Amino acid sequence: MKPSRNDRFQNCSEFRQAIQGIPLAINWKFVSNSLWKGILKGEKYKLTLNKKRTGYVIDFTKNSRKNNKFCRSQIEDKAIAQKEFFKIIKETTIKI
Repeated sequence: MKPSRNDRFQNCSEFRQAIQGIPLAINWKFVSNSLWKGILKGEKYKLTLNKKRTGYVIDFTKNSRKNNKFCRSQIEDKAIAQKEFFKIIKETTIKI
């Protein structure tokens, strides 16, 4: 995509090697719109989005233990909650 041909990948193998070099973190799997499960080095992760009386809550667990770094609570708007939910998936999937 670079303007200069010399700055681009010269063949598919170079491109593939560059993509394979991206360090991945949690391997997430879609379960439902409000539940994703993931695995990384034998550790099990779960990300849930739930509606509560006080608003939407995002829970992030590793081996059934809550990780507050990625948990969110009292999100009033569903669209904002979903945006935060997928932001967490993005942040925990690719390490750049």
